[in-house]
Amino acid sequence: MKSSKGKDILKRDREGLAFVSRSLAKELEKEMEECLAQQEKEITNLKTMLYEHAKQKFNSSSEFQLYVFKNLEVKPSF
Repeated sequence: MKSSKGKDILKRDREGLAFVSRSLAKELEKEMEECLAQQEKEITNLKTMLYEHAKQKFNSSSEFQLYVFKNLEVKPSF
């Protein structure tokens, strides 16, 4: 019952709605920043793993480049 009264008050009170909107926006922004930071960490880990794997498999950068060019599939984009 109390929550429905609170909702009614907020519906009628523009300042209350603006406060709630600002609070939600701040929470969402914080969550997005945390998510982006986590994704950055994951990307960095993947890049490190890929680098280590390529380092073990290929003796030189030119050998790696040759492998990439041989296995590159070019698809027309029209």
